Amino acid sequence: MTAQARRFQTQLGIGIESTWGDATSPTLGVPINDFKGTPNFQVILDNGLRGLPSKDFKTIQGAGHGEWSVDGMVYPEEEGYWLKMLLGGAAVTGSGPYTHTFSVAATPGSLCLEDDVVTGSSGGRQFAGAKVGQINYTWNAGDGVLMRTAQGSSLLPTNVTATNPSRTYDNTPWQGWRGVLTSSGIGTRMVSGELNIVRELEVVHTGAASQNPGQINHGPVEVHGHVIVVVTDLTDFTNQLAHLTQSFALVFDGAGSTKTLTFTMTNCNFADGPVELDRSKVGITYQLPFRGIHNSTDGGPIKVTLKNAKASYSS
Repeated sequence: MTAQARRFQTQLGIGIESTWGDATSPTLGVPINDFKGTPNFQVILDNGLRGLPSKDFKTIQGAGHGEWSVDGMVYPEEEGYWLKMLLGGAAVTGSGPYTHTFSVAATPGSLCLEDDVVTGSSGGRQFAGAKVGQINYTWNAGDGVLMRTAQGSSLLPTNVTATNPSRTYDNTPWQGWRGVLTSSGIGTRMVSGELNIVRELEVVHTGAASQNPGQINHGPVEVHGHVIVVVTDLTDFTNQLAHLTQSFALVFDGAGSTKTLTFTMTNCNFADGPVELDRSKVGITYQLPFRGIHNSTDGGPIKVTLKNAKASYSS
């Protein structure tokens, strides 16, 4: 019996496409906790009446596309790839460390993802034309590190020879306790949180004698989430009653401030849903929902700043 593929052999390689859908070999291997990817075909049923007591007589494979998601810890160097391909705008300043500013642009680029399952021929699955439609961040000050799930759509996956690209960085992720909400009157009361950056993807099929999409369109960006905070008074509830909109700056700082990740929403509403009191533990906490609102300072509902040792996300 041929040896079974094992989880530890998994490698995910990423490469930036110069033209959407033109597959490129991965230039970097990124550490992940899990990768899910699948072709999504339309299955057409032939149930034409034939005078027989059966309903379906044939299945026909229609058009399709790829769907994927990747879970993992947030590493300072690698995270910029996902942010750039979701938000679109990327500018860099400085020189070792470099400061990357990701802002909303109309048309982000695309990645070519390679899920290497086993070594050798046909050991990898390639998701060309991969566009990012959503990034979900979660953190907890008392447990673990900042986590991220990115997901999106692509061309139909194909089998390729496993590249097993090198991992250049593999640096230390930010622990949950490093997250500080430096504005919005919350200060050091934040216990945990979730931040979602969402961009609808529209898969478009065109008459080109191909089952693959003709294009994948990006929609507008929305940002929402919540933070869990310690209750010391009823100020947060009062703010909800007032439909308060204020600034939001969540900073994850690293060693010597050479590796930082900052989520900025200059115009953030903290009344995007009910303020829930949780009395299930000894101390009472609030769940405060929030939503980023477009503003000229951020150039959209959010701006993300990443400081690290990587000079560029163009390759």
